[in-house]
Amino acid sequence: MFSRIAAAYALLDGVRRLLVNLLFLLTLVTLAVVFWVASEAPNLPKGTLLRIDLVGEVKESGPAEPSFMLSMFGQDSFEENTRLADVVDALDRAAHDDRGRRASCRRSGGSGHGLHS
Repeated sequence: MFSRIAAAYALLDGVRRLLVNLLFLLTLVTLAVVFWVASEAPNLPKGTLLRIDLVGEVKESGPAEPSFMLSMFGQDSFEENTRLADVVDALDRAAHDDRGRRASCRRSGGSGHGLHS
């Protein structure tokens, strides 16, 4: 009787290990596919217009914390602005991309202070 219990336990343990290994393999394959799809650049036609939406004021520096973190601490009156470094970075990346030929900046919100586009 003890040998039957040991055999049943060994079978159950083998099935458990198989299922855990299959789940682990499925997780690895899913992560590989997600990273592969995310790493592909979008297929844009040549001559695409880069549109930069400047929100609020354009400032040289911004808050250290993102706006969602500030709202977690009860600072709901946070005014979102565009950092100059982000604009320069976007234009620099566009300059090295052969798919885009033109750039357009559009300003929305803000009080009129700071750099004007």
